[in-house]
Amino acid sequence: MGHCPQPQGLAADSGLPQMLSQPAEYPLDAHSGPSVLPASSALELREQERQVLAALRRLPLAQRQVMALAYDQFSYREIAEIIGKSEATVRKNIERARTAMREILGVR
Repeated sequence: MGHCPQPQGLAADSGLPQMLSQPAEYPLDAHSGPSVLPASSALELREQERQVLAALRRLPLAQRQVMALAYDQFSYREIAEIIGKSEATVRKNIERARTAMREILGVR
């Protein structure tokens, strides 16, 4: 099994909450790059990042791994190869992780 990135970098921009609200069949590569924000928005973003990271830590390891790799724009096929599981397992873990994250974070 390959080394999987740690989830600390997952919320480096505001893409993760939007990604969690996408249906599972959509690719996870639709996040945008960082932008310049007013100080109040930057503080809000940091709080959101803290909440997202806390929620990610609550997920089972398999779900954290696939979320980290998907956020880093690996395809489901690539993730399956990295973790040594089938694409169907990857899809299911991402779907479960998104559902759990929505519930933990109160995102609808």
